[in-house]
This record gives sequence, C-alpha cells and structure tokens, in this order.
Amino acid sequence: MKRVVLIGDSIRMGYERTVGEELSGVAEVLSPKENVRNSRTVLAHIEEWALVHDPECCSPQLWAV
Repeated sequence: MKRVVLIGDSIRMGYERTVGEELSGVAEVLSPKENVRNSRTVLAHIEEWALVHDPECCSPQLWAV
C-alpha cells in the first residue's frame, strides 16, 4: 500500500482524518501525533517524521520563519 505523510500544525490536524478516510484502501496516511508548530521544527524533524516512512507523497505545510 502507498504511504502519504502529512506534516503541519493544527490546520493539518484538522484535515488529517478526512484525508485518511478519503484514501482508505488506497494509501496509508501517516503524520506526527503532535502539532509541529513551524517550518523550523519541521526541518529539524523531517527525517523522523517523514523520510523514514519512504512515502510516495509528503505534504509539508511550511511557514516562513
């Protein structure tokens, strides 16, 4: 099954369930449990939150820092 990683703040947390439901049976949707806060935090943790899962798609929600 394909893997999709969603990374972002509280906005991502709001649509994550819907994306998982829409992709059910097509792709496994993965994301950090916590609110990742900002782009600096995403960049510091991108390996552990996304790259280790070898996703077909990664959707980071990045903001200027």
